Amino acid sequence: MRGRVGIRTADDATSFSVRWRQQDQDFDIHLNGALGVSVAHIYGDDRSIVIDVPKQGRFEASNATQLLKDHTGLELPIESLRYWVRGIPEPGVAYERGESTLEQSGWHIEYLAFEGDDPVKMRLVRPEVRIILVVNSWAT
Repeated sequence: MRGRVGIRTADDATSFSVRWRQQDQDFDIHLNGALGVSVAHIYGDDRSIVIDVPKQGRFEASNATQLLKDHTGLELPIESLRYWVRGIPEPGVAYERGESTLEQSGWHIEYLAFEGDDPVKMRLVRPEVRIILVVNSWAT
């Protein structure tokens, strides 16, 4: 998946491009800011996650969401987002579904646009953060 992400908190707003490859549990995510400058490269599987942050280094952990937040300040629910971006709830986690919404893990996900059955624009909201994700292209 290739797309754009905008994140807004009470103190800050940022946007970046995202390139996300997922095969089973293996994933490879590139986040780039203005002029294509790397914000972070996150990769791993269900056992271990690595993040490379320019000028900071390489870090490992078992939780991609927390790793990204700790080293970039960005709050992006990576473990759940791999499901939500396809319009489905994360397996094994309680949820509520509306016609074009999903409530899960403290997030309100609103699907704003589709191409066929694939979501191409969504808004993710928690009290402290709002995220807009726009999918530019899907690859298989």
